[in-house]
Amino acid sequence: MFIIQLFQSGRSAVEIFIYLLAILGAIMVAIMCHEVAHGYVALLNGDPTAKMAGRLNFNPAKHFDPIGFLMMLFVGFGWAKPVPVDYRNFKNVKKGVLTVSLAGVGANFVIAFLCYLLGFLTYKIFGNTESSELWSRIILLFYLFFYYSVSINLSLIAFNILPLYPLDGFRVLSALAPRSKVTEFLLKYGNYILIGLVVFGTLVPSLDVLGIYVGFVSGLIEKLFSLIFGGWTF
Repeated sequence: MFIIQLFQSGRSAVEIFIYLLAILGAIMVAIMCHEVAHGYVALLNGDPTAKMAGRLNFNPAKHFDPIGFLMMLFVGFGWAKPVPVDYRNFKNVKKGVLTVSLAGVGANFVIAFLCYLLGFLTYKIFGNTESSELWSRIILLFYLFFYYSVSINLSLIAFNILPLYPLDGFRVLSALAPRSKVTEFLLKYGNYILIGLVVFGTLVPSLDVLGIYVGFVSGLIEKLFSLIFGGWTF
């Protein structure tokens, strides 16, 4: 989504480079924070697996998943390499599964809000000021980073709260709801449903159910942010 729109925008080579830096930076921060949050909360619940695997750091190579990264670039939502978690180590399994599952989207929400705040401040401070070409491009880079960080993190929230295995939403559902035919179905066929939604949306953009859903949920959260900041939007 981001990359296709960017190269169809007719912008100059320098502008495209600035946009690419902002987009790539926003993606890496979003997916790394999502996974580190999972691992850190798992550690707090008694499971050191992620720590022992060297995943409680912000080294992009540790969290990089090529397919998930390409999905982020071309579709607008994707994933990183999942942090290893051993639920058997949790002091309280139900609490552990619930808090670890919510940690990733919680981190994405915090990042989205902070970047909305920083984008608001950047606009208010630098939006109407005269500056050199170099300084203008630096300001643009940061502003775009904040903009895409909001968009990407909100998309990750919407995508991950879907109650389909192996997404976080399914794990929240499995922690709160008793085992049933519904949860068994979602566990068994969740992967196939996700793949089907992505492929169908790519082949028939006008009927992109997943994209419409992600856009709707992201839009609701962004409207909340806008209300907090007096109606301001990017």
